[in-house]
Amino acid sequence: MILLVMGAPGAGKGTQADFIVEKKGFIKISTGDVFRKHIREKTPLGQKVSELIASGGLVDDQTTFELVKVELEGAPKEQTVILDGYPRNPKQAEMLAEYMKVEKTQLLGVLFLDVSQEVVEARISNRRLCRGCGATYHLEYKKPAKEDVCDACGGEIYQRRDDQPENVIHRLKVYREETAPVLDFYKDSRRLVEIDGGKSLEEVQNLIADCIEKLEKSIA
Repeated sequence: MILLVMGAPGAGKGTQADFIVEKKGFIKISTGDVFRKHIREKTPLGQKVSELIASGGLVDDQTTFELVKVELEGAPKEQTVILDGYPRNPKQAEMLAEYMKVEKTQLLGVLFLDVSQEVVEARISNRRLCRGCGATYHLEYKKPAKEDVCDACGGEIYQRRDDQPENVIHRLKVYREETAPVLDFYKDSRRLVEIDGGKSLEEVQNLIADCIEKLEKSIA
């Protein structure tokens, strides 16, 4: 089965996906992690992504799908997979739906983390990443033990350029125009669940745990 975790940039998708992995033993596939992995391993798809990024272009829908597909096919069939950051637009949602139809894979659910723009802006501006392993930190809620050093691998902690305040508003505009319509794609499936992502971390985790339990019972 596949579980989608969706929301605006800064809604907490990665953090909550990691929580689900820890609680349920699911496998997480994050498009950002997948891009970095294939670039690092210099796979044919990774080289293509690297060239696109180097030229200032965006990774197209087909290439992104192929990368996600490779990871899905490498996951154990008996385990539920969380997709974090995919699909990002209706076209990608259609491609994923067709793949799932062919592979006879069920959709466990779509968890949409609903967070206000004010909260999102505050979260993004304080977010930091590790250059080495991609681990995520937050200057208020999840600081590394040693300033600017990753707890997991010792890599450098940095702020992504598109997480800087002047770029956040543009990212949210792109999200509203391209990614938000994906929710309409899943409304008819009756597997879409909206969660108030503006609550405390523990409250959101409790809501997610309850939602997943209900979704699993509805399929069993």
